[in-house]
Amino acid sequence: MSRLSPKQPAVSAALFGCLTIQQFPVWAAQYENPLLAVQPLIIHRQGRVYAACPRVLEAGVRIGWDLQRAQSLCSTSKAQSYNANIEAYAWEEILKQLYGLTPKIEPVRNGCLYFEPPAQRSKAWVSTMGALAKLVREWNAQAALASDRATTELAALAAREGDLRRIRDERGFLRNTPLAALGALGLSADAIERLDWFGFNTVYELQQLTRSQIESQFADKSKPLDARLLWRFARAGTVDADRQPIQSYQLPPVRSARFVFEQAATNPMQWEGALRDVVQQAAAQLNGMSAGAITVTITTNKGGKSTQKLLREAVSSPRNLFRVSNELILALIGKTRVEVVALEVQLSRLSGEGQSSTLFDTRRYDTTASRFSPPRLVTALRNIESRYKGAMGRYRLRDEYAALREERYSYGPVLNEVQ
Repeated sequence: MSRLSPKQPAVSAALFGCLTIQQFPVWAAQYENPLLAVQPLIIHRQGRVYAACPRVLEAGVRIGWDLQRAQSLCSTSKAQSYNANIEAYAWEEILKQLYGLTPKIEPVRNGCLYFEPPAQRSKAWVSTMGALAKLVREWNAQAALASDRATTELAALAAREGDLRRIRDERGFLRNTPLAALGALGLSADAIERLDWFGFNTVYELQQLTRSQIESQFADKSKPLDARLLWRFARAGTVDADRQPIQSYQLPPVRSARFVFEQAATNPMQWEGALRDVVQQAAAQLNGMSAGAITVTITTNKGGKSTQKLLREAVSSPRNLFRVSNELILALIGKTRVEVVALEVQLSRLSGEGQSSTLFDTRRYDTTASRFSPPRLVTALRNIESRYKGAMGRYRLRDEYAALREERYSYGPVLNEVQ
């Protein structure tokens, strides 16, 4: 098999960043409840290990094991069931904090993202890198900077936890990175073994292969990811590397309302009415959506305070939202006597489709086949017709052999058919 000479690395002023957090479901559970960091933690899903902290993995436990088997090997571990809402909430918090440093963020999956730092010669470079390094240490994440996406992702995986590294000599880095490192990204053990048979031991040596050679000789045919992954990293550090620009990230929508007291409130009887109004105003903005998290912020004579609660299930009822908000404001104030000057309620982690109007109430007209009764269907169609004249109609086949569309079909009202 002939080997091609590797292409020279491209010189690029732009940098790509990658940040990753290993075993993110464990990190998210500990972020939501810091007490879980005291002992080894296993996140299980349907009775099997879904994620585990480093202490559990060092004990020999493997992802996918039966939970009982894992706990028998690591008897001091604590098991907690997987909660997608907690994981999504923790990931949104990371994106929100990172957005304060750079708007160019591209989430790949929960626990991994690309970002674009400021230009190296800009005034924001030093301050942004300093703040980013601090966040990486605080999150115990792994992050790296390089001139293309593939190299920076590989460098982030190779970084120590809590470190932000800059890859200046990309060729040297790829020469010293074993192919086995791609196993963490999903490359099969069979493909790694097959490459080793032919003397390919580092990521840099993949540059000698063509795409057809990778697909026909080294990739596992039963695992389509192998060919894509090998070809992606065969171009790392070359002129053909992935340098697709990172688009601006949009923060998730929130709904909020605020109230400022004319005279400071000093007891629950004085602020509960205002809190109820604020919650109702925020809930009215949901438009059919539900909130998965509530943030209450109060401004007192001693400064501002804020607290957030992640709900186990998303809710939209103003009564339930008020109950949680009241608990949060009482927890903020405690037993000390303070003067509340203003309060704000913010609803986030929104889910469900919002409605632009209350004309069609989804709670009243259930669109499932077993519950959408003909009388409700007729009422729903009439409401739409009254709001949008002529919108409710259908085409009927008139002559299937007609050449022109207007001759083949006729258009007429549909309401007569459902009455």
